Amino acid sequence: MLGIGKSLSFDRRRKPTVHMLAAISLTFACLAAVAALLVSDWHGLSVWRVISKLAASTFFVLIAVSLGALNFTYGQLILGALLLGWLGDALLLSRAPKAFMGGLVAFLLSHVLFATAFASGGLAVSALAL
Repeated sequence: MLGIGKSLSFDRRRKPTVHMLAAISLTFACLAAVAALLVSDWHGLSVWRVISKLAASTFFVLIAVSLGALNFTYGQLILGALLLGWLGDALLLSRAPKAFMGGLVAFLLSHVLFATAFASGGLAVSALAL
């Protein structure tokens, strides 16, 4: 698992770890869910839209966990943001006004957690100038 400040080096002699294989498998499953979401949106298949949207959001969360998000503060913040994004997606599937507002709040809070995670890694003044 990688933490902030650690680099990933490529070594042909090393075999991929189980964690990396799980993350790769989950990534392909996520891509399939996103493709299913696009197809269901295109054809107006509302039930499949709900299933594929929540599946894609679930895979985002599972990928983070499989890559060790629970082991570092940065990862925990990202995981929290992804979970709030999942909640936002679920709430926005409803047509109820209160659910819509709840979804907006969940997405707002997820972006606060994303910003907190990125800031926790340290900010370079030269990068902020861009």
